[in-house]
Amino acid sequence: MTQTGEKLQVAAASAAQRELREEAGLDAASMLFLHRSVCGATVDWDLYYFVAEDWRELADGPEPEVGEDITVTWLSPAETIEACLDGTVSEERSALVLLRLLMDGR
Repeated sequence: MTQTGEKLQVAAASAAQRELREEAGLDAASMLFLHRSVCGATVDWDLYYFVAEDWRELADGPEPEVGEDITVTWLSPAETIEACLDGTVSEERSALVLLRLLMDGR
């Protein structure tokens, strides 16, 4: 990975940690890099995926930004696979990354 790529990954991990606190009401001791999804050669819209390690629930819960309507829902691995396949997880790149993660664990 290039130095620029490493800087992007560090920045993405920091953003993931912040989003975890704001949107799920969780804090993680560390964020383990899982995958980078590259959109294509002519579109610059990579998505970085992380696994939150040693997480805990925050007393205040989620704190979404103004205009965000977020409901935290806990799903089993089987329910998550179904949500990826039936379109409940509507961002298809994210659904594929989740499926790969969960299918590797079988």
